[in-house]
Amino acid sequence: DRVSARGVEVNAENQWSWGLRLRGSLGWQRSEMEDGTLLVDSPQRMAKLVASVPVAFGWTAAGEIIALSSRKGDNGSVPGYVRGNLSLTSAPDKHYGQFSLSIYNLGNQRYDDPASTSLLQRSIEQPGRQFRLRWTLSL
Repeated sequence: DRVSARGVEVNAENQWSWGLRLRGSLGWQRSEMEDGTLLVDSPQRMAKLVASVPVAFGWTAAGEIIALSSRKGDNGSVPGYVRGNLSLTSAPDKHYGQFSLSIYNLGNQRYDDPASTSLLQRSIEQPGRQFRLRWTLSL
C-alpha cells in the first residue's frame, strides 16, 4: 500500500563556554495510508529536551525529557506520555574505557506501546524505572 507522510521538525542546540549543553527538538507529522487511515504506532507530535553539564574529574551529568503524543494501534489507541532519564558518564580513557550510570523512566511513569494484530491485548506495558551500569572498553 502507498503511504503519505507530511511533517516538520525543528531542532536547536547551544553550548555555553562553561560547559552546559542544551539540545531540543519538536516534531509534527501526519502519516497515513492511501485510504486516509493513520499509520499504526506513528505519533503526530514528538519532543525531546536534553541538557548535559560537566561535573568533576571528567564526568558529565545529563538529563533528558521525552514526550510522544497518543498513537493508533491495531487493537486500539494508546495515550501519549512524558518520561525523563538521567545519566552520569565518565570521560573515555584508553586504559579503563568509559563508565556510565543511568536511570531510565525516572518518574516511574506508566506508559504503553501499541500491540500488533497477532496479540489480543490493546497495548504492551513498558518497564517502569530502570537502572543501568555500563562499561565500554575499546579493544
